[in-house]
Formats: sequence, C-alpha cells, structure tokens
Amino acid sequence: MPTVSDFRKALKKLLNEEKKKGALYVDVRAANLHRSVGGYPGKENRMPLCCEVMRSMMHPGDEVLREPKKGYGASLTIRYHLRSRKAKDKEKVEEPLPDEETQKDEQMIHKIREMVDEMLLEARKRGKEHLTLTSEAIKEQLEDEEITDEEVEGGMRAAMRPDDRIESEEPLKITYGLRGRGEKKWFVLKVESGREKAIRDTLQARVSANQLTYLVPRVLVPEEKVLEIRGGSKKPVPKKLYPGYIIVEIETDEDGRIAEPAWFLIRETPGVQGFLGVPFDRRTKKPPKPLPMKRHEVERVLALMEEKRGVPKIRVDFKVGDTVRIKEGPFENFDGYVDEINAQKGVVRVVVNIFGRATPIELEYWQVEPL
Repeated sequence: MPTVSDFRKALKKLLNEEKKKGALYVDVRAANLHRSVGGYPGKENRMPLCCEVMRSMMHPGDEVLREPKKGYGASLTIRYHLRSRKAKDKEKVEEPLPDEETQKDEQMIHKIREMVDEMLLEARKRGKEHLTLTSEAIKEQLEDEEITDEEVEGGMRAAMRPDDRIESEEPLKITYGLRGRGEKKWFVLKVESGREKAIRDTLQARVSANQLTYLVPRVLVPEEKVLEIRGGSKKPVPKKLYPGYIIVEIETDEDGRIAEPAWFLIRETPGVQGFLGVPFDRRTKKPPKPLPMKRHEVERVLALMEEKRGVPKIRVDFKVGDTVRIKEGPFENFDGYVDEINAQKGVVRVVVNIFGRATPIELEYWQVEPL
C-alpha cells in the first residue's frame, strides 16, 4: 500500500526531471501521481493521502489549478513553479505591523476557537459523531465579555475542518464532524537564529496555501516589547524571548502524534531545524511524538506577549550591584555602583564617592553606562 514517503519521492522525482528539462513549472494531477506509485483505482487507492502530500509540498507561489470536492480527489491539480523555488521561500515580505485593535480582535477569535474546540472534544468523548453550534449559543456563553458578531463567527469558522458544513449564514450555524478530531497542543520549533520572523511568515504562508490551518492554527515568535535608550531618547523595540525558537499550535491525535501532512510540511519549511524534545526512535515509520509545552509554560509566554502590547518595559544592561559610569550631567565621568533600579519611573540610584563620602544620586537610565 502506498505510503507518504512513496508519494513524496514520486513527486520530488517528477519535479526534478521537469526542472532538468528547463521547464518553468509543471502541472501535477493527483490521479497521475497516484497511478505512478500504486494501483488506482482499486484496493490500493489512497487518494486522500496523495492529495495531502501534494498540498504539503507546495511552496509560496505555487497554485491549485483545480480543486476537487471536499479537497480530496483525483481531479486535484497543482502547478508547481520550478525556478527559484528556494529564493521564493527566502523572500521576506515586509508587511505593516497590525495595530493594537487588530491584535485584540485576533486574540478574541482564537479564544472563541479554543472554546469551540473544547466543546467539540467533550462531545466526542460522549460518543457523538457530529455537533451543531450556532453563533447565538456561543454568545450566550460569553455574555459577560464584550464581543462582536464578527469575532464569534471568526472563532467558529477557525474551528472548522474541511468536512464540516455551514448550515446557515444568519445566524451562523455550523455542523462539526467529530471523527478524527484531536486536541491542539503547543510545540517548540528550533529555527535559524536571526530569521525567526521570516520563517514564521513562510510557515504560515505554506499552511494557508495547503489549507491546513485547521491542523496548524497559530505560529508565534515569542517576544516582548522593551524601551531601548540611545542618545537620550527612548524607543520601543521588540525583544525575542527565545532567540532561535518559535512556538506552533498543532492538532494531535489520541496517541499524541502530529498528523503526517502537518508534520512533513513543517519539517520541510526552509529554516526549520526540527522539533524540540523529539525522542529518537528508528523503529517507527510514523512521525515521532514531540514533547508539547506544559500548560503553565504556554500561559506564561502568551502573557508576556500580551504585555508587549501594553506599556513596554525599559531595557537596561546593568543590575543592582554593577559598577557604572555617569555619562551626562554635573557628575559626568564619575564611577559608582547601582544601589536601586526603579523600572516604573525609569530611574536608577547610583552611589558615587564625592569628597570621600558615599553619596547616592538619582539618574535616568540613559545617563549611565555599565563598565
């Protein structure tokens, strides 16, 4: 029976052959790819897996020419562009940063999606195969919070999988299929240091192009906002909490494994070096089970990122007890040690020796420098 590896090898071989011929692109039909690997149609028919592999190997710029019903079928046709595929992956598109209101909207949408996911998992545990939810029912459970209809509908749609059905638009009514639906967990990815945001953008683009957002809803670069003081002026700048790492929310099965399409798509994204905490096991042909982040770890990181949107912290390169030199003011070039730091006021108290006496002086952060 054809496996993920068989389909991937066949597709890679096809793309390399066409590239050697000088082709700019190649159109691949799922039926033809399946036929080149195994019997089709018949007992060996694994068309859904074939389609998932084709989507997982798309790069930014590739396009779906024909979309079959339900996303899986012999008619799926994808155009793979062969020239400068690596260069396209490395492109860093500069986009304007979302404003605070947009970020709050996205935060509420994800909160509603998480609530819907929990309701669906509970229904599955009770043995149900389908669950129908309406926007009105969701709003009733969130009556104590200020939410808009757009946020509720956005959260409900974000929880949809390809086989779920929209029964009505006003009010929004969705029937969710529960078979195969798993719990979403956060994992840590090791990436090239210094390219965290570019890799995040590339991964998000590939997830969207392959229609796998129901498996990988969020990709984040953990960071906080700090005030950097240079030349006497304060400028808010983002500071990465964990350079060389990003965190990803991924759906897992009952055994804690990541779905194969999501696993291979993430692993093949340029710049991704692997999952943190993956146990090495040569015996299994399935994707291994990475160690997910603990709940309190996730909550801590998300809380720090929420603070980033509020009042920024002041970044300093010294701590209490460090020796510093005064750069400006009547005591310029005096050396002393840091006695106290007031982060809220942006003031540091330095003890210097004046006429043989230890004298405390209050200064702003930018007026001193570490030695």
